[in-house]
Amino acid sequence: DTRSYHTFTLPDSRTPSDATYGSPPSLKAPATIILCCHGFPSSRIEAAFIDFKSKQIPTPLHMISIDRPGVG
Repeated sequence: DTRSYHTFTLPDSRTPSDATYGSPPSLKAPATIILCCHGFPSSRIEAAFIDFKSKQIPTPLHMISIDRPGVG
């Protein structure tokens, strides 16, 4: 299981961020992919709580959590 964080710059200078959690999908070990959209007030890090709970179920999960513009 891995966690990774990414920030990139768009041509208009905005810098969106995302975080990934859980089991990366692969051909040998497919995982259910979940796109997490946080509420207010929060950020992409909110999915870490779901990641913690997901380790208690047998299905591999790969979560992608994004910061919402102006919120994250």
